[in-house]
Amino acid sequence: MPGRAERVRVAAAQINGIAAALAHVGRIGEDEALGEVAAVLDTLPQEQRQTALDLAIVAYVKPGSDLSDPWYPAAAAFLERAGARRP
Repeated sequence: MPGRAERVRVAAAQINGIAAALAHVGRIGEDEALGEVAAVLDTLPQEQRQTALDLAIVAYVKPGSDLSDPWYPAAAAFLERAGARRP
């Protein structure tokens, strides 16, 4: 069974995939994306959910900066709407 940190990293990666599906390729709409994020978060204990969201948004931070100039603004904005906090 994977450890806590591994489960959180996997969930963050899945959430990033959802953000990409919405913002980069337009495969899904925002309502569907929010539903998919909720489904991923439901697989984690309550105390790990915020960590997964916050870890997901870090992928959009340019090295040496905060989220004021993200790699993909639409994806970062979606993740914030989903509950992720800026680093």
